[in-house]
Amino acid sequence: MIKITVEEFQNRIDEFVQKGVPEKIQVTHNDKPIFTIVPETETILDDWDKIFGTLPKEAVTDKDIDKE
Repeated sequence: MIKITVEEFQNRIDEFVQKGVPEKIQVTHNDKPIFTIVPETETILDDWDKIFGTLPKEAVTDKDIDKE
Protein backbone atom coordinates (compact mmCIF):
# COMPACT_ATOMS: atom_id res chain seq x y z
CA MET A 1 0.00 0.00 0.00
CA ILE A 2 1.23 3.45 -0.91
CA LYS A 3 0.88 6.12 1.78
CA ILE A 4 0.78 9.74 0.67
CA THR A 5 -0.26 13.04 2.21
CA VAL A 6 -3.36 14.96 1.19
CA GLU A 7 -1.12 17.58 -0.42
CA GLU A 8 0.74 15.00 -2.50
CA PHE A 9 -2.56 13.41 -3.50
CA GLN A 10 -3.89 16.79 -4.66
CA ASN A 11 -0.72 17.36 -6.70
CA ARG A 12 -0.87 13.88 -8.29
CA ILE A 13 -4.63 13.38 -8.75
CA ASP A 14 -4.41 13.90 -12.53
CA GLU A 15 -1.76 11.17 -12.70
CA PHE A 16 -4.00 8.73 -10.82
CA VAL A 17 -6.99 9.57 -13.02
CA GLN A 18 -5.05 9.19 -16.27
CA LYS A 19 -2.89 6.17 -15.41
CA GLY A 20 -5.08 4.47 -12.84
CA VAL A 21 -4.22 3.40 -9.33
CA PRO A 22 -1.41 0.79 -9.29
CA GLU A 23 -2.20 -0.43 -5.76
CA LYS A 24 -4.08 0.73 -2.69
CA ILE A 25 -3.30 4.34 -1.81
CA GLN A 26 -3.83 5.54 1.75
CA VAL A 27 -4.17 9.32 1.94
CA THR A 28 -3.09 10.83 5.26
CA HIS A 29 -3.28 14.16 7.04
CA ASN A 30 -0.99 14.77 10.02
CA ASP A 31 0.05 11.10 9.77
CA LYS A 32 -3.57 9.93 10.29
CA PRO A 33 -5.39 7.98 7.55
CA ILE A 34 -8.17 10.00 5.90
CA PHE A 35 -9.24 7.62 3.12
CA THR A 36 -7.99 4.75 1.00
CA ILE A 37 -8.30 4.43 -2.77
CA VAL A 38 -8.58 0.88 -4.07
CA PRO A 39 -7.72 -0.14 -7.66
CA GLU A 40 -10.67 -1.12 -9.84
CA THR A 41 -9.19 -4.60 -10.27
CA GLU A 42 -9.57 -5.35 -6.56
CA THR A 43 -12.92 -6.37 -5.20
CA ILE A 44 -14.64 -6.17 -1.86
CA LEU A 45 -14.13 -9.92 -1.42
CA ASP A 46 -10.36 -9.68 -1.90
CA ASP A 47 -9.92 -8.21 1.58
CA TRP A 48 -12.49 -10.60 3.05
CA ASP A 49 -10.54 -13.54 1.66
CA LYS A 50 -7.28 -12.25 3.15
CA ILE A 51 -8.88 -11.94 6.58
CA PHE A 52 -11.05 -15.05 6.73
CA GLY A 53 -9.58 -17.40 4.14
CA THR A 54 -11.19 -18.88 1.05
CA LEU A 55 -14.91 -18.29 0.75
CA PRO A 56 -17.30 -21.07 -0.24
CA LYS A 57 -18.59 -21.11 -3.83
CA GLU A 58 -22.08 -20.05 -2.72
CA ALA A 59 -20.72 -16.85 -1.12
CA VAL A 60 -22.08 -13.51 -2.26
CA THR A 61 -20.12 -11.88 -5.08
CA ASP A 62 -19.48 -8.22 -5.83
CA LYS A 63 -22.00 -8.47 -8.69
CA ASP A 64 -24.68 -9.54 -6.19
CA ILE A 65 -23.83 -6.56 -4.01
CA ASP A 66 -24.11 -4.17 -6.98
CA LYS A 67 -27.65 -5.41 -7.68
CA GLU A 68 -28.94 -4.36 -4.27
